[in-house]
Amino acid sequence: MAALRDHGDGQGQGWKPDRGLTGSEMCMHVGFGPVRINQSVGSLVSHLTNAGYTHWVTATSAPCTGLFKPVWIDSGYPDAGKTPAGTYDDVSLWWRHERLHRLVLSDYPARMRLFQAERDQLESDFLTRESELRTASSGERFDFSRRCFQQASEATTRWTQAVGSVPAKPAASLLYRAAWKRFNQQADFPIR
Repeated sequence: MAALRDHGDGQGQGWKPDRGLTGSEMCMHVGFGPVRINQSVGSLVSHLTNAGYTHWVTATSAPCTGLFKPVWIDSGYPDAGKTPAGTYDDVSLWWRHERLHRLVLSDYPARMRLFQAERDQLESDFLTRESELRTASSGERFDFSRRCFQQASEATTRWTQAVGSVPAKPAASLLYRAAWKRFNQQADFPIR
């Protein structure tokens, strides 16, 4: 999970997604083209052991701002809302999280600090409980997975409100802001 959140060199406290041309880190954030045209749009970690297997999914973009949640193939996938399409839809888990992601991008260092510790603690709680449920019935595992998705959704709502209430400073570069303005227009994305 940490590897999928890696931003490469310069990942320290002052890292900003508008720096650099290539954006070729594991956790990719699109930027001004024509080179930085790709972004992480979902992340998966599979934990396979003799005792069982668990797949950890974000079901959202940007693993650095998202939460990994457990799913099991034999127990089914919790409801994540409407399948995301090319335009904003708050019925979709992916788009609800994308609101948080896009707010964070405008002042990554300051805004990530608002919820990163809670993200890590919640995910740690998921990991601890999952280890106790590896051999549980598929129904018990599904219920746990559903609760994790619910807790992640509630946390994302809180974090989006907290992040949105903090003015972004310093502003991202002009070209980066122009690129994201265009992406937001293309997606009919509600600003703020």
